[in-house]
Amino acid sequence: MTSSMLKHPNQTISRIRRFAEQFLPLIYPERLPLSVQVAGPVERISYDDAQKLNYRPAEVGMKIDPLWATFWFRVSADLPADWKDKTVAVLFNTRSEGLAWINGEPFQGLNYLDHQPWHDDGRIDIRLPKEMVQSGKVYVEIEAACNGMFGQWDESLGWLRRAEVATFDKEAWDLAHDLVPLAIYLDSLDKKHLDNFQAFIMATLNHMCNEVDPLDRSTWGRARELLQKIYANKNGTYVHEASAIGNAHIDTAWLWPLAETKRKCARTFSTALRYMAEYPTYKIGVSQAQQYQWMEDHYPSIYKQIKPAIDKGQWIPVGGTWVEPDCNVPSGESFVRQFLYGKRYFRNRFGWDCNEFWNPDVFGYSGQLPQIIRGADIDYFMTQKLSWCQFNKPEHQSFLWEGIDGTKVLTHFPPMDTYVGLTGREVVTGILHHAKNHQDDEHTNQGLLLFGWGDGGGGPDRHMIEVLDRLEDFQGFPRIKQRTSQEFFKLLEASLDEPVTIKGELYLEFHRGCYTTQAANKRDNRKSELALRSLEMLSSLGDRASYPSARIEELWKVVLKNQFHDILPGSSITLVYDDSAKEYAEVLAECASLTDGALKAWAGTGSGYSAVNTLGWDRAGVASVPSGAAGSQKAFDGSSLACIKAPSVGSAPIGSSSCGTASLAANGDEYVLENSLIKATMSSSGLVTSLVTKADGRVYVCSSAPANQLVIFDDPGDAWDVDVYHLETRSALPPATSCKVIEEGPVRVGLEFAFAFGPSTMTMRAFLVAGDGHLEFECDVDWQHTHKMLKVEFPVLVHSPEATYEIAFGSLKRPTHFNTPYDMGRFEVSGHRWMDLSETAAGVALFTESKYGYSVQGNVMNISLLRSPTSPDPVADKGKHFFRYALYPHAGDHVSAEVVRRAHEFNTPWLFVPGSVSRSLMSVSSPDLVIDTVKKAEDSQSLVVRLYETHGARGKAGLKVGLPFSKVSKTNLLEEKPVPIAFSGDSIEVEFRPFEIITLVLE
Repeated sequence: MTSSMLKHPNQTISRIRRFAEQFLPLIYPERLPLSVQVAGPVERISYDDAQKLNYRPAEVGMKIDPLWATFWFRVSADLPADWKDKTVAVLFNTRSEGLAWINGEPFQGLNYLDHQPWHDDGRIDIRLPKEMVQSGKVYVEIEAACNGMFGQWDESLGWLRRAEVATFDKEAWDLAHDLVPLAIYLDSLDKKHLDNFQAFIMATLNHMCNEVDPLDRSTWGRARELLQKIYANKNGTYVHEASAIGNAHIDTAWLWPLAETKRKCARTFSTALRYMAEYPTYKIGVSQAQQYQWMEDHYPSIYKQIKPAIDKGQWIPVGGTWVEPDCNVPSGESFVRQFLYGKRYFRNRFGWDCNEFWNPDVFGYSGQLPQIIRGADIDYFMTQKLSWCQFNKPEHQSFLWEGIDGTKVLTHFPPMDTYVGLTGREVVTGILHHAKNHQDDEHTNQGLLLFGWGDGGGGPDRHMIEVLDRLEDFQGFPRIKQRTSQEFFKLLEASLDEPVTIKGELYLEFHRGCYTTQAANKRDNRKSELALRSLEMLSSLGDRASYPSARIEELWKVVLKNQFHDILPGSSITLVYDDSAKEYAEVLAECASLTDGALKAWAGTGSGYSAVNTLGWDRAGVASVPSGAAGSQKAFDGSSLACIKAPSVGSAPIGSSSCGTASLAANGDEYVLENSLIKATMSSSGLVTSLVTKADGRVYVCSSAPANQLVIFDDPGDAWDVDVYHLETRSALPPATSCKVIEEGPVRVGLEFAFAFGPSTMTMRAFLVAGDGHLEFECDVDWQHTHKMLKVEFPVLVHSPEATYEIAFGSLKRPTHFNTPYDMGRFEVSGHRWMDLSETAAGVALFTESKYGYSVQGNVMNISLLRSPTSPDPVADKGKHFFRYALYPHAGDHVSAEVVRRAHEFNTPWLFVPGSVSRSLMSVSSPDLVIDTVKKAEDSQSLVVRLYETHGARGKAGLKVGLPFSKVSKTNLLEEKPVPIAFSGDSIEVEFRPFEIITLVLE
């Protein structure tokens, strides 16, 4: 070596990289071609069915397609006699995903992975069992899936590129993994400003280039000597510490259908189990009970290996939820069931109790989640996606997240800003970024390092594990150790000094289109949640001995699965929504059938019908009286309308109750719709030009800024994103092409408007019902636009710097202005059944029965109705839609106006039973509490009642229950840790705090 060489570090480091790469082809030095037979293309079939296929000879170079097809390969070879005591591998590359089967059992996954520093096309190597090698006969079956890791398919994929059997050289493997990470490390540095140690590495490796010949094994000993000099340099006493845990992050569905996810799990899980035998320190965290259930059902040989791996401390169940759910759109009870069914699965199958909520790839988090997380007996929360925020990046990795009720949960964002880490060159550079990007050095030196190929599964590869072992305690890098998630959080908790507290929702300034995309899917979700609520309540208030527990659980699990964070938000491919539509239809049909059965127990005697009210307050209204069997429901059809009044969680005969009248008067091209509470004027164009509350004469909408204006925006984003500049492209839709009166009273009046705009059409019906304080709209839309966003806007005569939105089990306020970057970031937000804009004395609420995207700019309230992205689903939202919304002017704020109750009524249909029956089974004395869930207990015949405080109030209330009970306990959300509470007769004293979720168990 000459000193002048080191004066040119770019050339020296390039030399070192080329030198290191010379060891890679030496890893498999002896190779022989495999004999290959193939069958296919076929559908996704079982292994047993694959044995019945007709196989034909195949050669390297053959094409496999189309997308989502499957090919089955049989590869075989006779091994040379001198290979019998060597490590031997099959090298098989179809540039697709695959699963190797040996002796009729899944053995290991195969994944084509591009841009690898190892030049081996990813995970294509299958190291064979010793007994097969010693037999001298190789026979492996490979199930090849015609899709890449991310579902995509093009001409570069789906080719049989390699089919060999080869010997494995451990010494060459070790030298390659000693050298390549160092070369990558040097290559990542500022070559003009190397520190002393970095220069030492470069100089030492340059010595190696001069003294070692990769093709002369006799010189390799000198390579090991020089490498030992480098790796002997350890870290200081106090450095950043990275707790590494393998992670595959298998999206339950995304750019592939659910059926392919099951195979992705088999590929990933079998690979992880294979590596555990090779690397005793290797640990992987695997979330989502649903995916374990699939293994139990479809791949029992993989499933039976998981429990022993858990017992050894290498396989770590994480998360405690059924899937990794979206955290904006699901109801509060859906969140509860994610944890209830997820934790019960892990406990019952593996004796494992998850202590962390593991949800790295989700598009923002409801402000009620900390209470739900802690209520599910979970202490920690891990996520990552907020690092993607557009305007305001998170300022902390580790902090206490405080929910809307004051509950706190220790939260961690992995500093590497990704949950699919150490892939490709990041196997080195990602570790450095992990330490450099950590923002809480003054509070803690602990960070979680997730490594492995992900999204499409795959998980860690051998290269990652090898490099982590070498860099475990290496100068210039964080100190790394593979740990369980529990071990990491315990270290973090113990080390965290004066942690920061962050309050309220964790809003992602990105993926805001996911509140609206795939509207039919979101409507089915809400309808299913409500249908399950009614089914559970009616079944549990009858004969609980016949309560269909197992079937209800299965129905819930279908809904929970479809709340996965790439299904419910609308960010999956067409095939996923074909599946979800079918599954939701089955859920709703079975809920209706089981609810009818439960209602039969409520049936009375005599003619006529009784109305059933499943809400926790006395309810009055107007509905179409059914003519069919018990529980039949009809949308308003203008006939058989009756005034109805029923007690809280009870029933009453439909009789002489009065709700007043509604009237409609024409005045030129305007129509006045009026009842005892409000007076609305609508133009023939479909706009609300005046809205007045009759009790005080207050005007909420005026003709100079009419409401119910349909507006369309340019929306070139994908399924995930709508950007702030879309607001600059607003265009009002043309007036209705026709208007006609469709109902004239006496208890309901209605108008119908027809709209035609571009390729899309809409029929809108406006109704005012006697006794209702809101004006209702229902819309049938044939939506055929592309890259447009449809909203409806309501300019109102209300001024407030904040609007209130319903979220899961509560509500929160958000700004109506763009004063700060944080305000501007929330130009589109999520909400559930209602939003409200109020002054001190009056306000306006909007109700929806299937929408989740809202916004308020100044005094203009908006509901986002439909989008039309083309990626990843080219026909997203194209087609017919039905939705309802309502405009509710009111005195006082949203609390005094009972906005919560009115929005629940708007979303909750009346149920009916034949005959005359009067029952009052449950009520709560405080208007601040909502009876949300009534169900049978999971492990007994007890009755579970879940309430939540909805206004941010504190106090005491009486819960009256019209069923016999002898004991009442307050429990956590898992129906555990009971604490007895007082009751007298049929009344239970309930003490509550702001936004508290209360679970009571009545024996």
